[in-house]
Order: sequence, then structure tokens, then C-alpha cells
Amino acid sequence: MMDEENPYESPPHRDRPAGPMTVLRSVVIVFTLTAAGGLLGAIVGGALGAFLPSYYRGVFAGGNDPGFDPLAVGIGLGLTQGMVFGGVIGLIMVAISYWFHARPQNRRDADA
Repeated sequence: MMDEENPYESPPHRDRPAGPMTVLRSVVIVFTLTAAGGLLGAIVGGALGAFLPSYYRGVFAGGNDPGFDPLAVGIGLGLTQGMVFGGVIGLIMVAISYWFHARPQNRRDADA
């Protein structure tokens, strides 16, 4: 039998999780998810306004006015709703991370 390393061997197991959540990391996560949610929401809202303008015309009382622009309404609503949704998801992710790293078995000083 040849003495070779197993190419299918699992990588070494890390005993402790990644470092605790910092304030800067938390802000970056929330900001990034807020921006991503806003961008995705603006795209979806703009697509609704462009391809299904009757949706926004039916939702708003003044939707049949000549100055009503369903594309602009879709982009605006999608942007704001997407930013709120992305921010909430970011805050939930940060809270879960703080909770995970606050548990005694995951603290770095618990090993000592």
C-alpha cells in the first residue's frame, strides 16, 4: 500500500467559531443588506410598473390621472420597501450573530 495523503480527507475542524461581531461589522452587514434590498426592490417595482402598469393604477385612487407614472411609483415603492425589508433582515442577522457569540460555549475565554 502506498503512503499517500487522502485527497478526499476533510479539512481540519476549527474548535471555535469566527470572532465575535464587532460594531463595524454589524454596521456593514445592515448597510449592505439595506442597499441590496433597496436595489432589488427598485428593480422589481420598476418591472411591475413597466410591464404591469395596471397594478399600480388599480392600487392608487389617482391611478387613472394623466400625470400618474406607474414606473416611477413602482421604483419608489420598491426602493423604500426593499430598503426596509433589507434593513430588518440585516438587524435580525446581527442579532442572531450577537446571540450566538454570547453563549458560554462559544466565548473565546470559555476555553481557558
